[in-house]
Amino acid sequence: MANGKDALNPPSPPNRVFYSTGRMLGVGDFQAEQDYHRGRLARVLVQLFGTGTVSGLNVTLGTDPGDGSLEVQVSPGMAIDRVGRVIEVPRTVCIRLKNWYAQVDPSTLSMALHGGNVVVDVFATFIPCTRGATPCFASQDDYDATDAFSPNRWLDSFTMALVPRTDITNASQKLPQDPWSIGSTVTTADAASGSNISLAVKDSSLFVAGQQAVIDGTGNREQFNVTGVPDGAHVVADKLNSAHLSGSLVQAAPKQSLLAANSGAAATAPFTLGPAGVEYPPGFDNSGVFLARILIPATASGGGQAPAAQFDQVKSPDSSQRLFVFPAALVARWIGLTSGTEGS
Repeated sequence: MANGKDALNPPSPPNRVFYSTGRMLGVGDFQAEQDYHRGRLARVLVQLFGTGTVSGLNVTLGTDPGDGSLEVQVSPGMAIDRVGRVIEVPRTVCIRLKNWYAQVDPSTLSMALHGGNVVVDVFATFIPCTRGATPCFASQDDYDATDAFSPNRWLDSFTMALVPRTDITNASQKLPQDPWSIGSTVTTADAASGSNISLAVKDSSLFVAGQQAVIDGTGNREQFNVTGVPDGAHVVADKLNSAHLSGSLVQAAPKQSLLAANSGAAATAPFTLGPAGVEYPPGFDNSGVFLARILIPATASGGGQAPAAQFDQVKSPDSSQRLFVFPAALVARWIGLTSGTEGS
């Protein structure tokens, strides 16, 4: 299985194959047809829904059942990357933390030591891999070969990476920022310009419940009900009112944000990924999806050695610091719209 470069990154213009009777079609034509449909779907996904976790991909700490070694475990789930490609993780991914630490350059770990912790971010990245083999015509320098083979399929796969953060000075820097959250107080002038507008319901148990429902991969009543928070759309309205948003301004804020192309790169930077978020380290693939930040307690070591890590003191990572793609059904439930029957 080999990894390949994906034609969708960076996005390309939407060129379709022109068909005509008797026209000869080659590999490039069929590839262009596939790229067009994949590219249009990806563009719609990222513009309509954004990038982030769709379901699951919860990052926790666990132990290997065989030898008890400490592991970073990422649960099965799905995400949409900044290109609009679907990253689907069908099984739990486990990374042995001590083994990973031992393989990283000591100077890199030293530069990632901030405030007594080696700061490490977890990223999921889309990666296409070839699968299988099938006979084909020989090409390039060996046209006389009779045993030429080519891959049979592309598998839309993924890679899970732990990335030391050498580009920050403290553990609270360069976390993903909500693209829809700008401020909390709105005036009529703000609504007209689209500035200083917050479209998110922040700091509420309802908001946390929505995040947890996505991470847990479920939107059922048991996960989504919150103690002390009444059901219904009036909860959201109350939160908006507490942020000084009147009814007319609530209507104006999202419209102005869309007209200002705050929802994505399509209008401001066509056929590119747009500006990368602050969560991407220099040189790292900025199409990936941030999942969590891990703090490994450590003390500096001299002589070019890696910081001495205390793995038994590593705390469970916070999976709520990532970007989320909230399913429409979950949002409907959030505002009090129900579907089907309630579970017992």
